[in-house]
Amino acid sequence: MDPFIVISFHVGDIWLDVGELVRDVPQPDPQMGLYADVCRENDAEGGEGRGMMQFCLPLMMAKEMPWEAKHNPTISFLAKFQPYAELCQRFWAQYLKQYNMDNTGSISLMELTSMLDSLGSTLSVQTIDSFFTCHRKQPAEDELMIEEVIQCLETELI
Repeated sequence: MDPFIVISFHVGDIWLDVGELVRDVPQPDPQMGLYADVCRENDAEGGEGRGMMQFCLPLMMAKEMPWEAKHNPTISFLAKFQPYAELCQRFWAQYLKQYNMDNTGSISLMELTSMLDSLGSTLSVQTIDSFFTCHRKQPAEDELMIEEVIQCLETELI
């Protein structure tokens, strides 16, 4: 058999209450619009210590099998729901960290411009400067916290 041919068979079905996954989803801060800890350094969990939920669900076989009376087949997996807005904010935070050349945790005008250029941005100099001025900062002198840049990017790009 050719090792590159994938054959799949319908073995059975499961039922998953998606409500379990979305029940405790965090909400963004009403003032800033940001999810908590999107900029946290060691965030392998994907935010707020929310890990994967483990599921072990009964597998309803597609065909009746003679051994079903003796065995209870199950399928086990890990799953987690993350709102799209939170995922976007995590993307921006991680991408911005790559351009934080001096590892200060804040972004200079040069670092921000470099990051935007790498994405093929067409934002004007005035728009980029406004990221700073809306936070009462001077573009040529001050730096923005990563959270501030994310707020501006979401406001400008959405």
